[in-house]
Amino acid sequence: MATSLPANRRRSAPPEPVCCAWTDPATYKPPAAAAARCAQITARPRKRHLRLRESRGMSATAFVHVSDLHIGLSPAVDRAAERLCQALLREHPGPVLLSGDVTHNGRRAEMERFRHLFGPLIRAERLIVVPGNHDRLGDDLGQALMTGGRVQAAQAGGLFIVRLDSTGEHNRRWLDGHGEITGLDIDEAEAALRGAPPGAQTILNHPLPLAHDNPVEALVSLLGWPSARELRNGALLLSRIRGLCDAVLHGHRHVPAEIAPWPSDPRPLRIFSAGSSTLQRSFRAFRSARAPACWIPLDEPAAGAGAPALA
Repeated sequence: MATSLPANRRRSAPPEPVCCAWTDPATYKPPAAAAARCAQITARPRKRHLRLRESRGMSATAFVHVSDLHIGLSPAVDRAAERLCQALLREHPGPVLLSGDVTHNGRRAEMERFRHLFGPLIRAERLIVVPGNHDRLGDDLGQALMTGGRVQAAQAGGLFIVRLDSTGEHNRRWLDGHGEITGLDIDEAEAALRGAPPGAQTILNHPLPLAHDNPVEALVSLLGWPSARELRNGALLLSRIRGLCDAVLHGHRHVPAEIAPWPSDPRPLRIFSAGSSTLQRSFRAFRSARAPACWIPLDEPAAGAGAPALA
């Protein structure tokens, strides 16, 4: 979509990369070279395109994707989470989709810290959250983050957002960090997307497999450890929502990436990993589920306005 940039910000920028366009998407197994290229292209987030606040007319389909806050991991991470909330309040008025691992140890104290740091967004009902495996540790915060069924849908402006909780009881153990999707989960997610209003852009907020974060994860994958497995039934889920969904948003891995399994489809599905928004100190913002995104660093002050002091 063409956009007029201010003169002082006009510059050429490549489109958001489409990587891992696999020749056999039904198997959902990227070639090693494609997976490496995907991680290489997106491992260092770069700011692209116009800021969302400079185009308020598109706010009906604008949103932000964040994940893996890991509140409680360290004081530095908690400070980054505070900066993240300030940046979201400053840069973007729309919904914020949070794809799990809100806390690091699943403790109630970490949950209270999250509620304190993100209080303005929570009170404005802008946060749309699914739990991650870390949230099921300790005091088990799964239901505190997403009360009710494993599949839930809601409309936000021109967006129709389906949440899918892919955690399970096995996530109560540290070494069992892999997700779980049942046949019923897939049936309900497909039914929810089929029920989207005509013309709405559809989003599935849910973890999916991704490039490895580091050599240790690559090694445990090679050894076949369950915690490093791809999400079982992930390929089936994608095949069932193909043509019904514009974007799948997920977390779990800390390497940000974008995957387009069927780029030639009339309604191509794009899969985005947010990475860890607190560890990488940046987040991805979208004008719509069908448009390129931009990366916004947490500590960049708002142009033309005084930024709030950051601790």
